[in-house]
Amino acid sequence: MRKFFSLAAAALMIVGGQVASADPVPVVLTQGTQTFKTNKVFSSNLRYVHGNVTVNSGETVKFEDVSGIPHSITIVDTQLATDWVGSYICLAANLGGPCAAIAVDGHGFGAVPELTAGAPGLDVAGDSLWLFPNGSLEATVSAPAGTTLHYTCALHPWMQGKIAVK
Repeated sequence: MRKFFSLAAAALMIVGGQVASADPVPVVLTQGTQTFKTNKVFSSNLRYVHGNVTVNSGETVKFEDVSGIPHSITIVDTQLATDWVGSYICLAANLGGPCAAIAVDGHGFGAVPELTAGAPGLDVAGDSLWLFPNGSLEATVSAPAGTTLHYTCALHPWMQGKIAVK
């Protein structure tokens, strides 16, 4: 009898039934391409897709790369600039130095997948996660309710997003 119920539960899940419900984990995708030809062209449409998410404190956000390029999810103090030069200047001002150097050096190109500036989880500027090409990771948002976390990719600072904590 027990085997029958296990098989029935499995069949129910396969055909789309729901055994238990839970709020879905928000997923932020990194996608796009970039082109570089010395003295000719640099172009990039790398971006966070669904980069602005809302979660409760203690909940999880999933980051998934579909670009085949490494990225970081680096928390910064304020909303970043919306122009090319401004985003680099803003990054330097927010973290007390060039964000790319701080985050990339700290991560060691992925050898250290997580940098924690505050409590465990994403909660303050300086927290940073390394996202490997075609990889995914989940992070707990530990910031208190009412916080808005601004984040960028330290390698590609035009990639920007927000996590609103309710």
